[in-house]
Amino acid sequence: MTFTDKDKKTLQVGVFIALLIGAGIAYYYVTVMKPKIKTDSNRAEELRKEIKTLKEDYRTMLALKDQEHMIRAMEKAVLDAASRLPSRPDAPGFLNELIEILRITGVKNQTITPQAYGEHTLYTAIPYDIECSSRYHEFGQYLNLVEQNPNRFMRVNSFHVSNNDKRPSIHPVSLRISTFMFNPQ
Repeated sequence: MTFTDKDKKTLQVGVFIALLIGAGIAYYYVTVMKPKIKTDSNRAEELRKEIKTLKEDYRTMLALKDQEHMIRAMEKAVLDAASRLPSRPDAPGFLNELIEILRITGVKNQTITPQAYGEHTLYTAIPYDIECSSRYHEFGQYLNLVEQNPNRFMRVNSFHVSNNDKRPSIHPVSLRISTFMFNPQ
């Protein structure tokens, strides 16, 4: 197959146009498409990282949702403790609780003497020395009701049980009970 001058000229023009089109495509790719591809790749990587972070946050939220009942129980315990721990000395509240315990147990109280406060970081201990008389069983109930009081934090610090020769079944008892007050920050 031989080419005529016209065919050669047409072929040259066609190759030239093809080279121009190829150069235009290469130029377009280098100047427009390559930076766009790089930008899109960077953005895709950022989105992948964001998706990963969001998935971790979602898993954390699901774990917290699963622990919601535990959080509610803790919140209830804190509110219960707060109601049992006044933020000021409340001698009438303590004495009312003590009178109720004495009524329930039948322990006979003789004296209640307030003592010096014990300051701590978050709370203040408010001790009372108490003199009373009781049978052993009643005294055991008394100690239990003081320690397990649902309305107020109270602790038996110490106690001493003596013997009464005139009434052997009734024992003189001296004890120190502390109640507590919350120290607001």
